[in-house]
Amino acid sequence: MTQNQQQIIDSLIAEFNRRKNDSQRVDFNLIDINEIDEINNLHKQLTEDSLQDGIVWKKHRDEYIDDLIKKISHDLQGRLMVKRGDIATGNKNYSNYIFIYTNERAGRNPIDGDVLKFCVNVVSKYSTNEVTKERYGKCIGLSLERYVTPNSRKEYKDEQELFNCEYTKERLKYLLRKKDCQ
Repeated sequence: MTQNQQQIIDSLIAEFNRRKNDSQRVDFNLIDINEIDEINNLHKQLTEDSLQDGIVWKKHRDEYIDDLIKKISHDLQGRLMVKRGDIATGNKNYSNYIFIYTNERAGRNPIDGDVLKFCVNVVSKYSTNEVTKERYGKCIGLSLERYVTPNSRKEYKDEQELFNCEYTKERLKYLLRKKDCQ
């Protein structure tokens, strides 16, 4: 065997031994499964917190709508119909709306025609968590809105501002006048 061949064999044996020793050491893992599990658990917790927050705020919104319907009905002294949107229309997608209209109109849908409608929405703020790199929502309050045009809404800070708005006043006058003429 030549000296060159012996050097190649010695080099291969040394490399084999180095790899064998490296694989026996437990200094590090290629994948830190504990870190991945911690991130996934944090993601599950933040997602659940976000969902629970939304459920609590939607319940609060529904209670607010029910109280507001009672106040409006009392103020109108029963002269106009005041109902939650899903009850007035039979469509659950309108559950955050309040409809004020003249009468049941023999089966006609109150979302068509002479109606004052506005909605109460839960306002959320979204931010990205630095660890999970995902976006999570946090509910921060309620907003009152009405459509100005089919594609734009006007937001009011509270029900006093909504009912002091000129459009709302004029619409209520119109509905009351129409009701009195029936």
